[in-house]
Amino acid sequence: SAGTFTPETGTVVFNGVGATTMIGSTTFNNFIINKNSASTYVWASDDPITVNGTLTVTQGQWWGYTNDDYNNVDIAANGSIETNEGPQYATAFTVSGNWTNAGTWDYGTGVTVTFDGSGTQQINSGGTGNGKDFDDIVHSGTGTVELITNALGVDGDFTNSAGTFSTGGQDMTVAGTVDNNANFRLIGNETLALTMDV
Repeated sequence: SAGTFTPETGTVVFNGVGATTMIGSTTFNNFIINKNSASTYVWASDDPITVNGTLTVTQGQWWGYTNDDYNNVDIAANGSIETNEGPQYATAFTVSGNWTNAGTWDYGTGVTVTFDGSGTQQINSGGTGNGKDFDDIVHSGTGTVELITNALGVDGDFTNSAGTFSTGGQDMTVAGTVDNNANFRLIGNETLALTMDV
């Protein structure tokens, strides 16, 4: 869009039967995708977006753009976030709130999700394996990131550069390099599985 869009505290819902293409960098409050089927997509074609409230993918696919900045992310059972679709693959997202995945998170190759909040952030991965694991995770915020409900799988590298990262009693597996320059907290009987360098 070449005009001005002011989100205030409103909600924008993308629905309908066809794919939707977004042009231009836009800031939203709440951003909801609720298409007619799980395979119908909304995509940002040329610029990152900012979501100050919650990005909710109820049904359908969100094809993000590199350097998208989200507060909360909520992927429902019939929803997915795809980073390896469209003419350019998304390689980095920033999340300052909570991450909840009951659907599919398909990160493609070489995607970094940075959690940069100043308060408490919670990650509910929805489980481990395809559609749940992350590629690379960075925690750079001054607050606390805490795992809840499900284990966390990191197929690439894990970096904790500020604040506190807490497993919250959930298991965690990192296939790549672990770089911890802040506080990393284990709570109870969880397992931290590392397969490469620390």
